[in-house]
Amino acid sequence: MLIGGLVLSLAARAQEGCSGNLGENIFEEGDFSRGPVGIVPSDPGIAPGYTYDPTPPPGDGFYILTSGFGSWDWFFGGWFNVASDNSDDPNGYMMVVNADLEPGVFYEQTVDGLCANTLYYGFTFTTGPNTTSLTLTLRNNAPGGIGNDLAIDNIAFRACGPEALILPREVENICEDGQPIPLTATILGDQFPDPAIQWQRSPDGGTTWEDIPGATGQSIMHTQLAGGFYYYRYLLANSPVNLANPKCYIISNVKVVFVQPKFYEIVDTICDGADYLFGDRALTQTGVYVDSLTSSLGCDSIVTLQLTQVPDPGIRADIEVSDTRCADSQDGVVRVEGLQNAAFPVRLSLDDTMADGVPAVFEALPAGAYTLFVEDRHRCRLEQFVEVGAPPPLLIDAGADQTVELGDRVELRPSVNQPLSNFQWLPAADYECLDSDCLSVAFFPQASGTYYLEGGNGIDCQARDSLRVEVLDVRRVYIPTAFSPNDDGRNDTFTPYVQSPNVQEIIAFRVFDRWGALVHEQRNYLPEGITDGWDGRQQGRAMKAGVYTYTVEVLFLDGEVGRYAGGVQLVR
Repeated sequence: MLIGGLVLSLAARAQEGCSGNLGENIFEEGDFSRGPVGIVPSDPGIAPGYTYDPTPPPGDGFYILTSGFGSWDWFFGGWFNVASDNSDDPNGYMMVVNADLEPGVFYEQTVDGLCANTLYYGFTFTTGPNTTSLTLTLRNNAPGGIGNDLAIDNIAFRACGPEALILPREVENICEDGQPIPLTATILGDQFPDPAIQWQRSPDGGTTWEDIPGATGQSIMHTQLAGGFYYYRYLLANSPVNLANPKCYIISNVKVVFVQPKFYEIVDTICDGADYLFGDRALTQTGVYVDSLTSSLGCDSIVTLQLTQVPDPGIRADIEVSDTRCADSQDGVVRVEGLQNAAFPVRLSLDDTMADGVPAVFEALPAGAYTLFVEDRHRCRLEQFVEVGAPPPLLIDAGADQTVELGDRVELRPSVNQPLSNFQWLPAADYECLDSDCLSVAFFPQASGTYYLEGGNGIDCQARDSLRVEVLDVRRVYIPTAFSPNDDGRNDTFTPYVQSPNVQEIIAFRVFDRWGALVHEQRNYLPEGITDGWDGRQQGRAMKAGVYTYTVEVLFLDGEVGRYAGGVQLVR
């Protein structure tokens, strides 16, 4: 609950909480009761200074008891829509408060009949020597208007004391022909210096409890040796007077004693052709059988079995099989919609997977053979072969591995056995489409690598294949050693000869005379004809025959830069 401020008006000191056992809730009014209508029609008188309004939503300074906001025609836009009160009871009420514009008390109730010197937990406090009542006051310390509105429910507090135990906590098992056993109260803590005890027994499995006459000591004896379950607990208070007040005592844990019966009678049926394991015998015929058995507790029991054999009715099942969507997926389904000739309840399983009943659905199955097993209450059985099929696998063949030289064009022409609705080549590259859907591609690889083709066939079936492209480190650059610029159409210019795209460009081409003077320079070009390069002139003047030096910088397809230098003979 969301509360602006809480004030507990009584002579009390704050406590950390309860480390021991608790008693019953002593403040039953804190659940705001229940009723068949969604809103309490009249003012319960629990909110001093506030006005009750049975017409929701309440305005500032108003409150209402309601089973939830769901039945309201509308509510303020900033409010949470709380569908029900804080319980499993659809008719339970909660208190909804729209904070007043002025701070003040919005809830106040008096609780009588408390016990002196007793710790209570919830709104945690300890009563004084003469305290037998308290007033619970809830106060809003901030103004309302926008915000500070709230809903509260299930206000509770209980008597708190030491740990009140019956040890061990586990079920106590004894034989019907065994001996009575003691049950002892274990009290851990010094809150009750002179404790008072009342043992109780439940006749209905712990729903209601009855005092055991005279059972007020530290221990009692369980003397009931008829087969069955027995439930015990004890009430604990700091005095006999407080033990008589439901608002003052605490309650121990529940101790269960199970007496295993000496004699058992079993009536059962067996299907014709099946067997019934009884002790160390497998029974197959109608009859009355008696055996002496020893339980896991070491109790000797006489078991009488009345067994009736029934004819096998021929159980049949309505089975629907959905194959997997893809060859390697695990989404097959086997549905058992109905059974004929079976005596319910039945057990169903598909291989090792169990089902609770019919209809039964076995999902997430890979393709394969399965056995459906059905056994009814007579142990009549059905074993039926079931096969979950699969479509043909999607196959992609990316093609054979290839070995090329740097700058060579590679073509990838894959084959598939089914149309692909989506696919991609990886890694990404500057691919050129070779067909209409761009499944076959071409490109110029810059380095060796593995290329993958992955795709699907439209029903989410996926496949993948790869190939390896090895790129040989070949640099296609040829530089002549002589040229003759005599205009005869042969070797009239001097230039590096390269191949594209092996070479992306010539970054720089320079020629120097014998004294190191620059006589020719070209930058950032690719030779496109016989006129590209140096024609043996400098500023239109023919240079003398002789040896000239050169330097060349070449940018290759893979980003590498090659540097070359040497001499060339100019022939006249």
